[in-house]
Amino acid sequence: MSNWAWVVAFAVVAAACAPAPVTVPAGTQLSCSPSGPVRFDASFLQGPRFSTLEFEVTTEPGRTLRSFVRDVGELPLYDEAEGFSIVSDTLVLAYRDRVPTAFFFLEGDRVLDWGPCRPNLVDGARFAVRWRPAGPVDPEASTVRIRADVPRCTTPDGTPSPSQVAAVDVEEGSDAVTVVVWFREPPRGSCLPDGGRVETVVQLAGPLGDRILLDGGTFPPTKPLSASDT
Repeated sequence: MSNWAWVVAFAVVAAACAPAPVTVPAGTQLSCSPSGPVRFDASFLQGPRFSTLEFEVTTEPGRTLRSFVRDVGELPLYDEAEGFSIVSDTLVLAYRDRVPTAFFFLEGDRVLDWGPCRPNLVDGARFAVRWRPAGPVDPEASTVRIRADVPRCTTPDGTPSPSQVAAVDVEEGSDAVTVVVWFREPPRGSCLPDGGRVETVVQLAGPLGDRILLDGGTFPPTKPLSASDT
C-alpha cells in the first residue's frame, strides 16, 4: 500500500474513533495548500506538540508570536488555535481538533508571513490537486469522470506549459472510494493556482454502488465538491 493510502486509512480510523495520535509512514510529506511553499512531515498530523500556554511560555517562537499578536490586536488564525507545533526554526503550525489549520513563518523575532493551512499531500515535484465529478455520477458504472483543478504553469521564457494530470491513485473500500489526483510541476518555470480544470476518467474495480467518493489529497479526506459547484 502506498504512503498516501496509509494516510487515508488512518484518517478514516481517526475520524471514526475518539481523537488520538495518527501514525503514518515516515517520509510522507504534506503542504498547507497545493503547490504551496509550506511543507511538513506527516508526523505533525499527530496533533500539537505544545498547548497554547506551553508554547507561549516555554518557547522562543511562542513568545515572538504572542508579542506579535498583542501588537496587531487580533489574529483569529492564532487566537482560535488549540495548540502549536514548531516544525523548524522558521515554521510554526497552529491546530484545531488536532489538525493543522494555520501556519506562521518566522525569522528570529519577526513574523514574516501567516495563513490558513489545509493539509495536502505532496511527493517531491508532485502535489495532490482538488477534484470534483465532471457530471452526474452513475452508481452502476465502473468509471467516474472527474474534473481536476490544476495550476497554470509557464516555462522560464514565459511559454505556457500544458496542464496535465500526472497520475490518479485509487483506494477502494466497502464504504468509500478514495481518489488522489496528482499534478507535476514542470522542471523549470513557475505555476500559479487556479489555472483551469482538466478532465480525466477514474477506473474502478467494479460499480461504485452506494459507496461515497472521497478526495484523498487532503487530510483528513473530504467529499469533493459537486459538479455544479464553481
